[in-house]
Amino acid sequence: MASSYTVHFKNSTKNAYHFAIYQKYPNSPGLESVAWQVRGLGPGATNRVDWTLDYQVAIADWDDDNQQFSGSQLKAASLGHVYEVKTTQGDIPVINPNPTETTGPGLIKLQNNTNPAKAVTMGFAIDRELVAAQKQVDAGEAGEFSVHPKYYVACFRNIKQGQLVSEGIELGPVLLEFEKENTNYTVEATTLAGRIVLKDPVSTHSS
Repeated sequence: MASSYTVHFKNSTKNAYHFAIYQKYPNSPGLESVAWQVRGLGPGATNRVDWTLDYQVAIADWDDDNQQFSGSQLKAASLGHVYEVKTTQGDIPVINPNPTETTGPGLIKLQNNTNPAKAVTMGFAIDRELVAAQKQVDAGEAGEFSVHPKYYVACFRNIKQGQLVSEGIELGPVLLEFEKENTNYTVEATTLAGRIVLKDPVSTHSS
Protein backbone atom coordinates (compact mmCIF):
# COMPACT_ATOMS: atom_id res chain seq x y z
CA MET A 1 0.00 0.00 0.00
CA ALA A 2 1.35 3.42 -0.98
CA SER A 3 2.35 5.81 1.79
CA SER A 4 0.11 8.80 2.45
CA TYR A 5 1.45 12.35 2.72
CA THR A 6 -0.06 15.61 3.91
CA VAL A 7 0.99 19.25 3.66
CA HIS A 8 -0.93 21.92 5.55
CA PHE A 9 -0.82 25.48 4.23
CA LYS A 10 -1.27 28.42 6.59
CA ASN A 11 -1.50 32.03 5.44
CA SER A 12 -0.81 34.27 8.45
CA THR A 13 -0.39 37.39 6.32
CA LYS A 14 -2.76 40.14 5.18
CA ASN A 15 -2.29 39.16 1.54
CA ALA A 16 -3.85 36.45 -0.62
CA TYR A 17 -1.51 33.88 -2.19
CA HIS A 18 -1.56 30.74 -4.26
CA PHE A 19 0.52 28.07 -2.50
CA ALA A 20 2.04 25.65 -5.01
CA ILE A 21 3.97 22.38 -4.63
CA TYR A 22 6.37 21.27 -7.37
CA GLN A 23 9.53 19.29 -8.02
CA LYS A 24 12.74 20.10 -9.92
CA TYR A 25 14.49 17.93 -12.53
CA PRO A 26 18.01 19.29 -13.16
CA ASN A 27 19.24 15.88 -14.36
CA SER A 28 16.48 15.40 -16.92
CA PRO A 29 16.99 17.77 -19.89
CA GLY A 30 13.71 18.81 -21.49
CA LEU A 31 11.56 17.81 -18.52
CA GLU A 32 9.73 20.88 -17.22
CA SER A 33 8.55 21.50 -13.66
CA VAL A 34 4.88 22.31 -13.34
CA ALA A 35 2.69 23.36 -10.45
CA TRP A 36 1.63 19.94 -9.25
CA GLN A 37 -0.70 21.01 -6.43
CA VAL A 38 -2.13 24.53 -5.95
CA ARG A 39 -4.30 25.98 -3.20
CA GLY A 40 -5.48 29.61 -3.07
CA LEU A 41 -5.52 31.08 0.44
CA GLY A 42 -6.89 34.39 1.57
CA PRO A 43 -5.55 36.27 4.63
CA GLY A 44 -5.70 34.05 7.71
CA ALA A 45 -6.82 31.00 5.72
CA THR A 46 -5.65 27.40 5.96
CA ASN A 47 -5.84 24.48 3.53
CA ARG A 48 -4.16 21.15 2.90
CA VAL A 49 -3.00 18.70 0.24
CA ASP A 50 -3.11 14.92 0.68
CA TRP A 51 -1.64 12.35 -1.68
CA THR A 52 -0.25 8.87 -2.05
CA LEU A 53 2.88 7.92 -3.98
CA ASP A 54 1.13 6.32 -6.93
CA TYR A 55 2.82 7.09 -10.26
CA GLN A 56 1.48 7.45 -13.77
CA VAL A 57 2.84 8.12 -17.24
CA ALA A 58 0.89 10.57 -19.37
CA ILE A 59 0.21 11.94 -22.79
CA ALA A 60 -0.21 15.63 -22.04
CA ASP A 61 -1.87 18.59 -23.71
CA TRP A 62 -0.20 22.01 -23.70
CA ASP A 63 -2.53 25.01 -23.77
CA ASP A 64 -0.45 27.81 -25.29
CA ASP A 65 -3.01 30.49 -24.42
CA ASN A 66 -3.09 29.63 -20.71
CA GLN A 67 0.50 28.35 -20.61
CA GLN A 68 -0.77 25.21 -18.91
CA PHE A 69 -0.32 21.43 -19.14
CA SER A 70 -3.09 18.94 -18.59
CA GLY A 71 -3.05 15.15 -18.76
CA SER A 72 -5.15 13.80 -21.61
CA GLN A 73 -4.27 10.16 -20.92
CA LEU A 74 -2.88 8.64 -17.72
CA LYS A 75 -1.71 5.08 -17.19
CA ALA A 76 -0.41 3.54 -13.97
CA ALA A 77 3.36 3.13 -13.89
CA SER A 78 5.73 1.16 -11.68
CA LEU A 79 9.21 2.22 -10.67
CA GLY A 80 12.03 0.68 -12.65
CA HIS A 81 10.01 0.17 -15.83
CA VAL A 82 9.85 1.55 -19.37
CA TYR A 83 6.52 2.34 -21.04
CA GLU A 84 5.75 3.31 -24.63
CA VAL A 85 3.48 5.54 -26.64
CA LYS A 86 2.15 3.72 -29.72
CA THR A 87 -0.18 4.72 -32.54
CA THR A 88 -3.68 3.36 -33.09
CA GLN A 89 -6.47 4.07 -35.57
CA GLY A 90 -3.91 5.48 -37.99
CA ASP A 91 -2.57 8.48 -36.10
CA ILE A 92 -3.84 8.49 -32.50
CA PRO A 93 -1.06 8.23 -29.88
CA VAL A 94 -1.91 5.95 -26.95
CA ILE A 95 0.03 4.63 -23.96
CA ASN A 96 0.63 0.90 -23.80
CA PRO A 97 -0.27 0.06 -20.18
CA ASN A 98 2.17 -2.86 -20.11
CA PRO A 99 5.85 -2.06 -19.52
CA THR A 100 8.15 -3.00 -22.39
CA GLU A 101 11.38 -3.42 -20.41
CA THR A 102 13.10 -2.46 -17.17
CA THR A 103 15.24 0.53 -16.28
CA GLY A 104 17.11 1.72 -13.19
CA PRO A 105 15.46 1.60 -9.75
CA GLY A 106 13.69 4.83 -8.88
CA LEU A 107 13.21 5.67 -12.57
CA ILE A 108 10.23 5.62 -14.91
CA LYS A 109 10.80 6.00 -18.64
CA LEU A 110 8.28 6.80 -21.39
CA GLN A 111 9.35 6.09 -24.97
CA ASN A 112 7.76 7.58 -28.10
CA ASN A 113 7.34 4.59 -30.42
CA THR A 114 4.65 6.10 -32.66
CA ASN A 115 4.43 4.77 -36.21
CA PRO A 116 3.98 6.74 -38.38
CA ALA A 117 6.33 9.00 -36.44
CA LYS A 118 4.61 11.75 -34.49
CA ALA A 119 5.94 14.18 -31.88
CA VAL A 120 4.07 13.79 -28.58
CA THR A 121 3.96 15.91 -25.44
CA MET A 122 4.51 13.45 -22.61
CA GLY A 123 4.50 13.67 -18.85
CA PHE A 124 4.64 12.00 -15.48
CA ALA A 125 2.11 12.21 -12.67
CA ILE A 126 1.91 11.56 -8.94
CA ASP A 127 -1.51 10.57 -7.61
CA ARG A 128 -3.03 11.35 -11.04
CA GLU A 129 -1.83 14.97 -11.22
CA LEU A 130 0.93 16.04 -13.63
CA VAL A 131 4.18 16.86 -11.87
CA ALA A 132 6.45 17.07 -14.93
CA ALA A 133 6.06 17.27 -18.69
CA GLN A 134 8.15 17.39 -21.84
CA LYS A 135 6.87 19.11 -24.97
CA GLN A 136 6.93 17.53 -28.39
CA VAL A 137 9.12 14.49 -27.86
CA ASP A 138 10.08 13.10 -31.27
CA ALA A 139 9.48 9.50 -32.28
CA GLY A 140 12.36 7.34 -31.14
CA GLU A 141 13.06 9.63 -28.17
CA ALA A 142 12.06 9.19 -24.52
CA GLY A 143 11.41 11.11 -21.33
CA GLU A 144 12.75 9.89 -18.00
CA PHE A 145 11.38 10.65 -14.55
CA SER A 146 13.54 10.26 -11.45
CA VAL A 147 11.57 9.66 -8.27
CA HIS A 148 12.84 11.55 -5.22
CA PRO A 149 11.43 12.80 -1.90
CA LYS A 150 12.25 16.49 -2.44
CA TYR A 151 9.45 18.94 -3.17
CA TYR A 152 9.37 22.72 -3.21
CA VAL A 153 6.66 25.06 -1.94
CA ALA A 154 6.31 28.66 -3.11
CA CYS A 155 3.68 31.37 -2.96
CA PHE A 156 2.50 32.99 -6.17
CA ARG A 157 0.17 35.88 -6.83
CA ASN A 158 -1.50 33.85 -9.53
CA ILE A 159 -0.78 30.34 -10.74
CA LYS A 160 -2.90 27.39 -11.80
CA GLN A 161 -2.28 23.68 -11.48
CA GLY A 162 -0.32 22.49 -14.51
CA GLN A 163 1.35 25.84 -15.22
CA LEU A 164 5.13 26.25 -15.35
CA VAL A 165 6.75 27.42 -12.12
CA SER A 166 9.67 29.24 -13.72
CA GLU A 167 8.40 32.74 -12.90
CA GLY A 168 5.96 34.68 -10.73
CA ILE A 169 7.20 33.47 -7.33
CA GLU A 170 6.32 35.94 -4.55
CA LEU A 171 7.55 34.01 -1.50
CA GLY A 172 10.02 31.15 -1.23
CA PRO A 173 10.61 28.59 -2.46
CA VAL A 174 11.27 26.43 0.59
CA LEU A 175 12.45 22.83 0.45
CA LEU A 176 10.00 20.17 1.58
CA GLU A 177 11.74 16.84 2.11
CA PHE A 178 10.00 13.82 3.55
CA GLU A 179 12.45 11.99 5.79
CA LYS A 180 12.17 8.89 7.94
CA GLU A 181 8.63 8.59 9.31
CA ASN A 182 7.69 12.25 8.82
CA THR A 183 4.85 12.37 6.29
CA ASN A 184 2.92 15.40 7.59
CA TYR A 185 4.19 18.99 7.40
CA THR A 186 2.95 22.56 7.78
CA VAL A 187 4.15 25.42 5.61
CA GLU A 188 3.30 28.94 6.80
CA ALA A 189 3.49 32.38 5.22
CA THR A 190 3.91 34.98 7.94
CA THR A 191 5.45 38.33 8.84
CA LEU A 192 8.80 38.38 10.63
CA ALA A 193 10.46 41.67 11.61
CA GLY A 194 8.17 43.52 9.23
CA ARG A 195 8.97 41.27 6.27
CA ILE A 196 6.63 38.70 4.72
CA VAL A 197 8.31 35.31 4.42
CA LEU A 198 7.51 31.68 3.73
CA LYS A 199 8.81 29.67 6.67
CA ASP A 200 10.55 26.33 6.30
CA PRO A 201 8.23 23.33 6.63
CA VAL A 202 7.61 22.07 10.15
CA SER A 203 6.74 18.46 10.89
CA THR A 204 3.22 18.21 12.31
CA HIS A 205 1.06 15.50 13.76
CA SER A 206 -1.55 13.87 11.55
CA SER A 207 -5.05 15.26 11.91
